[in-house]
Amino acid sequence: MQQTVPPAAPDPSTPGAAPPAAPSPAAEPGKVVARASNVTRLVIAAAVVAAVVLTIFCAQNTQAATVKFLGFSWPGAPLFVVILASVGLGIVIGGVFVWLRLARYSAQRRILGRHQRRP
Repeated sequence: MQQTVPPAAPDPSTPGAAPPAAPSPAAEPGKVVARASNVTRLVIAAAVVAAVVLTIFCAQNTQAATVKFLGFSWPGAPLFVVILASVGLGIVIGGVFVWLRLARYSAQRRILGRHQRRP
């Protein structure tokens, strides 16, 4: 992508010359301008697509399903609720195991760091 250089501002001492324009926000020192990166745009686009697909999934799977677990029965639950609840529960359980593993790894590194600092 080729950038063009803006024309030089006219000399303010010239009669009839317009006053110089205010600097752009990015040109002001110390000012941060927030811009969405391509990764952010990609994540937002993926989230929108996922939301549309999930909405279509929920709309097409409204038939009743009977859930039986450990002697409990829930007749007439919509199928999409059963599937989404199962996926959500799997994500939570998986997240707990990942968190426990990271906690153990962190504790091991902390202990190793203490042993290395001793004279």
